[in-house]
Amino acid sequence: MLHVEGTSLETSQPKIKRPLTRWFLGGMGFIFFVAMNMFLHNHGGAGLSIPYNQMVWAGIAFVISVGIVEACRQGTWRYSNLTLLLFGCCVLLTIPLFYPHSTFEDASSRIGALWAGWLLFSSLQQFKFSLAQRESLLWFILLCAIIQAGLGWVQHLIFEQENPMGYNVASGRPYGMFQQVNVMASFMATGLILSGYLLARKTVYKGRWAWKLIPIILTPVLTIPLILTINSFTGYLGTIIGGLLIVPFLWIFCSKKKLVAWSVSCLLGIAIGMSWVQVETSNREFRTASDIEANARTYIYPQVAKMFLTKPISGYGYGNFGIEYLKETAQWYQNNDFDDPGLLGLTHPHNELLFWSVEGGIVALVGLMLAALFVFQRVLQAKRGTKLSLIGLFFPIVLHTQTEFPFYHSAIPFVVFIIFIFWVDNLTCRYKNYEIEFPLPFKIMGTVFPSFVIIYMVTGFYSAHWMTKFELSMNTDYLKRVINPVVWGDRIEVNTFAYTLMRGANENNTDMLEEYLAWATKSAQRRPWPQLYQNMIAVTFVLGDVAAAEQLWDEAQYLYPRYKFAWPDSEDGTTINIERVAM
Repeated sequence: MLHVEGTSLETSQPKIKRPLTRWFLGGMGFIFFVAMNMFLHNHGGAGLSIPYNQMVWAGIAFVISVGIVEACRQGTWRYSNLTLLLFGCCVLLTIPLFYPHSTFEDASSRIGALWAGWLLFSSLQQFKFSLAQRESLLWFILLCAIIQAGLGWVQHLIFEQENPMGYNVASGRPYGMFQQVNVMASFMATGLILSGYLLARKTVYKGRWAWKLIPIILTPVLTIPLILTINSFTGYLGTIIGGLLIVPFLWIFCSKKKLVAWSVSCLLGIAIGMSWVQVETSNREFRTASDIEANARTYIYPQVAKMFLTKPISGYGYGNFGIEYLKETAQWYQNNDFDDPGLLGLTHPHNELLFWSVEGGIVALVGLMLAALFVFQRVLQAKRGTKLSLIGLFFPIVLHTQTEFPFYHSAIPFVVFIIFIFWVDNLTCRYKNYEIEFPLPFKIMGTVFPSFVIIYMVTGFYSAHWMTKFELSMNTDYLKRVINPVVWGDRIEVNTFAYTLMRGANENNTDMLEEYLAWATKSAQRRPWPQLYQNMIAVTFVLGDVAAAEQLWDEAQYLYPRYKFAWPDSEDGTTINIERVAM
């Protein structure tokens, strides 16, 4: 057996290849600690309009690539029953994309993100993590929450009105890197609950406290003040209910000393947060803003529910919610079916279940409900005393998906959600192996496609810098430095024609005004925003077609009955008051 190498007696045994675990975990660390914190000035929005989201998706593509390559190197694909069940749910959610009334170009990115989530979940399963390595995924989330909490403290206590991030100090509502206060609040709540979960899992060795307990104990005092000062109803509810769900787990599995220390940290965090709330003179302003958001949902949800009941089978088509909501609510308001018209510029109903159901119909609704049921079944299979704590981990994010759209504001909550699903499944499942007979095509696909995504996102991130410079200065030379116009296609188009309108108005150039009007007329078919109508009314009036301007005015008032449109003043000249078109 020792000296037969190269002879006919040698037995061929497959070589065990060293897994790419470190590369995978390194990629996950890049997502939470590097990509998440890559800041560029921007004009807000959602999805890839937020520059750091592009880098997060580049990191996601990398870890997916590592997972696929790992499966090919080992020659087997590891999976669980939940992997197949969620695959089926993704198929159901994808089917409405091919309905004839769906808008493929507007919805394909959302379906792509859905399948990327499934691939990320499957990639996590390709590694036989040790317990410490599995827990490191949770530690990435916790440490990321601590970093964001630290940034939130800096924004609240140190930043002045002129600051590097453009943070509005007067608002008194820190948002970290998220640029959206409710996403920050739900992420702080997730970090708080996760700290309690890890506290109960971390044992004290020979009566000594491990250093890892320090960030766990500090988390409540860092996160709770931010949750209180942000004053988000979603954050409050996620923290309170999620905290109550974690209490039995702490009571059963946590030692008394650790529980007391964590509880004291929670009380200290509450005390600091309450002091912040009392000191902030602007507190009343953002309380009013919170009330407005809550009141809007009281009529948004009934309106959207009626849309689903109007077309429960086929839905309105993926990518069509914004325009269809506007047309339906305008008609209902005119017929006195509702006391309120549609909410201005609403492109998402602030409820993920309603969003997919209205656009995709019953098929999408069944897909989402089945996915939730399958994950919940995994939770029910967990050990006694741990089930409520697992629900508590999910609760702030899941709640937020039913009151807003956190997965579109930031890719980080989406990654956290996938990791939690993997964590729950790993606690209860038995993995199966499928032998990959022809690994080369999958290895090529797993290398080439994610590499394309990484290049696409990185160049988009670079282009974001020059896009913002152009939007601030309207200097077209900056557009020449945009090396990835695909990511910013709509934004480039809107800004280009805004520049055309500005020059046409200033120079009284009829050709430029007609060029803008032709574009705006076409654009209004998909994105009939009120600012666009306002500009169209003004341009049409300036061009001398008063009858067309009046027709546009009537149509705009029909679609937006509570928006104050300005009619051009012929006595004071024909100056066009240019309004920025929303994206």
